[in-house]
Amino acid sequence: MTTSATTLTLESDLRKLADLQCSVDALCRDAGCDDSGTFQLTLVVIEAVTNCIKHGYRGEPGHLITIDWNRTDDCIEIEIRDRGIPLPADVLSRTTMPPPEAEGGRGWPMILAWTDSARIARIGDENVLNLTRRCQ
Repeated sequence: MTTSATTLTLESDLRKLADLQCSVDALCRDAGCDDSGTFQLTLVVIEAVTNCIKHGYRGEPGHLITIDWNRTDDCIEIEIRDRGIPLPADVLSRTTMPPPEAEGGRGWPMILAWTDSARIARIGDENVLNLTRRCQ
């Protein structure tokens, strides 16, 4: 089994998301994802990190977010950690898209639709989101 791992860290600043997007896009392509898979997985990571910044840290800059990226022969595993406020217990049950006129609420349904598994935990003072997507 071939395995590769990368750790990305960024500050809780929405202006940092463009650099993160480029990094995740490159990781997806290096992992052999096609254009659709690259788009979906990149958007999933950006959405999850945006949630960390906007909701976990309430938009306050200067906090650390860590993304561990592991690629095996079978799948891509992503772990996103932050020390923001705890995630709501019901986030993994948010599978229905809101009506088109709604201003928000699309993130979790998208994350769940574009990954094969998602788990959340509060470990000590960290939120830990584990996402898995089988390689195509």
